[in-house]
Amino acid sequence: MIKQVINLFRGTKNLRKSDVAQLPQKHENFKGQQENEMVICFCRKHYILLLPQLMVFLASSIAVGFSFWAFSQPETVELIGTALIRPIAMVVIILYTWHLHFCILRVFNYYLRILIITDTRVVEIDRTLYFRNNLQSTDLHEIKDINVYQRGFFMTIFDFGTVTLLGGSDFAMKVLKFIPNPDYYFRKIHEAKRTYLATRGRQKGNVSLPNDKITKVEVVNASEISL
Repeated sequence: MIKQVINLFRGTKNLRKSDVAQLPQKHENFKGQQENEMVICFCRKHYILLLPQLMVFLASSIAVGFSFWAFSQPETVELIGTALIRPIAMVVIILYTWHLHFCILRVFNYYLRILIITDTRVVEIDRTLYFRNNLQSTDLHEIKDINVYQRGFFMTIFDFGTVTLLGGSDFAMKVLKFIPNPDYYFRKIHEAKRTYLATRGRQKGNVSLPNDKITKVEVVNASEISL
């Protein structure tokens, strides 16, 4: 598991600059990749998901630093006593260490959750370091509608949104939240779908494509957004 995480960090240097990276036809970190399946692009959730955790971490660090500064003051030592300051400091250190471990886990889990677009399907990998390893796949021929939603100030300024994939009556709507640069992945899914259907049509001797609906929805005047 640790080796896979290290490989993910090494394999995403370009992604940190552009949020997009091209993968070779057979990638070692994509365990569910099928034979002759080519990865077009992939992305992770928008980095704004880490912002609340970062703010809590900074606040807790400031609180711990202030606590140790207060414990070092002669007035505090005289008021509480040396016998109580040591166990209190030990409890603070243990709680802060647990919180730091939790923050690091959140960062690792962020890098393990990946959306992959291939030439035949859309794959969402939802993993954590210890407790979860889910893989959901949606074939391109099942997708009828593609919608992109960007609501409010934060989505517009930080350029992230929600991509929904709609299919037939037996197809459950797939909602992909906090997608960075959603216009790019909207186009990539659209292009991959058209190419895939054209290839299938040529293989069956029929080059006509179904009249699918590809839409983009932008709502930039919404008053609020829940993160």
